[in-house]
Amino acid sequence: MRLAHVLAAAAATSTPPRGFLLVATKRPVLLLQGDADTDWRRDELGGLLRDICAQEKYPATVVVGDAKEVSTVERNRPCDRVVARLLPDRRRLNLREDGSIFPMRLFKVRAIAAFCNIYEGGTLYIDNDVQLRLPVLDELFAIFDAMQAQGKTVGILKDPGVPPGHEVDSIPEWFGERNGGVAFWGPGSSKVADAWVAEMRFNTTKDGHDQMPLRKVLWRYRDVLYDLPETTQCRRCTRRTGRDPCAYLLWHNHRKKREEHKSPRTTACGYHAPPQELVLRHQHHGHSSSPSPPEG
Repeated sequence: MRLAHVLAAAAATSTPPRGFLLVATKRPVLLLQGDADTDWRRDELGGLLRDICAQEKYPATVVVGDAKEVSTVERNRPCDRVVARLLPDRRRLNLREDGSIFPMRLFKVRAIAAFCNIYEGGTLYIDNDVQLRLPVLDELFAIFDAMQAQGKTVGILKDPGVPPGHEVDSIPEWFGERNGGVAFWGPGSSKVADAWVAEMRFNTTKDGHDQMPLRKVLWRYRDVLYDLPETTQCRRCTRRTGRDPCAYLLWHNHRKKREEHKSPRTTACGYHAPPQELVLRHQHHGHSSSPSPPEG
């Protein structure tokens, strides 16, 4: 038995560490509560940190804007596996190079570029409005193995089409725009993230979204781009669509929509149970939770 423990420890240390990367500043940090259900309609970050701390294998780095926000995250984090960090130069830098005001998305992209390789074995960036399905986290992080086996360094889900106004003459239409809200940054991917920052500073769209600059960069680096399986995340699992989040590894929707779509089935497949307030509301109306989504 002692030998088995030694072998297990050796196997664990031989695998390069992997973990989560989050970016949060201003409003998400301001809304962060020690109890994630206190303000469940708005506290996206609190729900995600609770999920991360419900498992013991994968740590998380949260990049925030200033020292006060570091203190807020450290005071309200559910466990010590969550570490708050500042950008290396400690500036928000939400400005274009010409000094004009730039959206907060530049802060997010700069944070990704600074920390995308913080975990040697792979860094999984996720937006704050993502919920983890805890029993399948090993399957989720195993995507890094599939990427590396094919010589790929960046994994992002392929989205069909290009929104009006985001067209780029030099990129074929079949190479659609991608949402970077769930992105696998493998070893050696920092040059891709740095190129994304450069595009955000000079060549973004009028609406300030980061998808078009990302598309330009991924087209240039398409040889190292890995198309994530469609079951990696669900971005439209809501009561209105009836889609089943249990068919996916991650649930990517604003928290209020997720909580209202939860059911005994979503709890059984590994998502955190809905807030007690919602459970009591459903019981008052004669059922134990929200209706289970249809199969298929």
